[in-house]
Amino acid sequence: MSHPGKQRPARFPFVFEDRNGKATIYRRTRKKAGKAYTEYRLAWYGGDQSRRLQYFSSFAEALSAARGHVSALVAGTTVARTLTGLDLADFDAACRLLPIGKRLSEVVEEWS
Repeated sequence: MSHPGKQRPARFPFVFEDRNGKATIYRRTRKKAGKAYTEYRLAWYGGDQSRRLQYFSSFAEALSAARGHVSALVAGTTVARTLTGLDLADFDAACRLLPIGKRLSEVVEEWS
């Protein structure tokens, strides 16, 4: 689900998706020194499969950052986990068994 404009969506969490990449924006109202303010938390998974969080004061900033992170992930310009030894052999064997046109994650999801 992409968001064409810079307007805030009616519901949160807001999920920004582009091809195989996804980032989620959460909205939270906090109080500091008696004053309420809204923050937007961007969550995404990096190329090394670690969850990342970033905080913003506006939805437009969070959406812009989400687009950048997801684009980098989809383009393959993020740091990726490196497989070696038996892990690499297992991954190669699993990929050879995949039906044509299916991703490994899709097949695993079907069997889980």
